[in-house]
Amino acid sequence: GLSRDEIDRIPMGPEAPGWLPHQSALVRAADELHTSSVISDATYAQLAALFNPAQLIELVMTVGQYTMLSMVANTFDVAVEPGLEGLPLEREG
Repeated sequence: GLSRDEIDRIPMGPEAPGWLPHQSALVRAADELHTSSVISDATYAQLAALFNPAQLIELVMTVGQYTMLSMVANTFDVAVEPGLEGLPLEREG
């Protein structure tokens, strides 16, 4: 459900112009889970005001699932399917 513009904006992080508040919170949560395996209290409070408990569990599970999938794809050098664009490079820092 993401547009190409949104996909290209992800490496710019949650503060990049163009995100709606709930999108920014989701990107921040994914970043925090990726770097520290936990969502900070401040980000969780913002998410809890926007999403119900089942959706919050689904968020963490989805980030975990895609993290695992990327580990498999990277380890086994899975090629991008012909006709599909690769994802933007991860931002530094």
